[in-house]
Amino acid sequence: MFQYTEKRCSKCLLQEDTARNFLINDDGLCSFCANMTEEEKDYARLEDVFRNKIEQIKAQKSKYDAIIMMSGGKDSAYLAWLLKEKYGLTMLALTIDNNFEYEETFERASELCKTLDIAHMQFRIPPSLTRTFYRFIMSEQPLKEKDFGQLCLYCGKYLLDHGIVMAEQFGIPAVIVGYNPDQLFGMGRSIEVETQTFRIRQQQAIARKIEFQFKKAEAHAAQNKLHELIPVFKLEHPRCQLIYPFLYLEYEPLKMMDTVRRELGWRPIESFSKGTYIASGCKLLKLMAALAKINNVSSYMDLEFSNQVRTGALTKEALEKYYASLEEDESFYTELLSQLGIAEPLQSLAAISPAGAAGNKG
Repeated sequence: MFQYTEKRCSKCLLQEDTARNFLINDDGLCSFCANMTEEEKDYARLEDVFRNKIEQIKAQKSKYDAIIMMSGGKDSAYLAWLLKEKYGLTMLALTIDNNFEYEETFERASELCKTLDIAHMQFRIPPSLTRTFYRFIMSEQPLKEKDFGQLCLYCGKYLLDHGIVMAEQFGIPAVIVGYNPDQLFGMGRSIEVETQTFRIRQQQAIARKIEFQFKKAEAHAAQNKLHELIPVFKLEHPRCQLIYPFLYLEYEPLKMMDTVRRELGWRPIESFSKGTYIASGCKLLKLMAALAKINNVSSYMDLEFSNQVRTGALTKEALEKYYASLEEDESFYTELLSQLGIAEPLQSLAAISPAGAAGNKG
């Protein structure tokens, strides 16, 4: 685990992070577990909303009803199976190579699409573009967050934009993305019940902050004359629909894995976590977590997984095994930095100057 403190919640394993006010009390519980209230969503009603969205895109009679972003992990595998078998969607699966993925990602995605008999396209972003993009968002002081969460924030849109462009070029009415509920909340997109006014206010604050961050990144790219990056940070409204199924469907990762193993012969992407699978990601996700550890703060993965343990979607034992397998030796990070064209070592890259921190409310 990318662990920087011995103080962890006894129930959900969240690390104490005083910078974010994630505190562990005398009973060994984090503030989330100590003040936990049950969230009851009407999933039957939400599924009706989701089904209506599906029927709307099917009614457009396109060759493909939707593009599904396909990583080959459990979430995209489960959604591809569910959307084809239960909702009857005809999909084009899109796997994007950002030049920092594990080769297993493409193997698993290809296997799944063959098993499901759905069309599959792989698109590789030119290495020079991704190098410029990632180096920019990781190295520029005004964009840095202590946990380097800006890496996933900006990257998520960068990759999704490729799906949107493809959908609009081919006249495909929707792009479907398997972000889990915690990721969606972190994007300011979750659906909250009316009584949870605190979470609604929190969600609105997140959405405002994200809009501010993208405008800041766009302006900074223009200032640095990186014109090829300016469109990446523009917040525009696509003509196609963006559909996030886990806004409406209950998220149960362990049951989902059982389903895709049984129905599709799915195998996990093990390169990321060395044989203990809960979730996977690209190599840069590990770099982000290593930088967060240097800065003595949690990465967004910590909060995401602890939330899943807290709600019963994930077991504490499964998370402990997963955490034990994540860290890499120094040569792994040195090679990544070299690939990015970043000459400074991890400790220097992690540093946030006072000027950078002043414009950074994360």
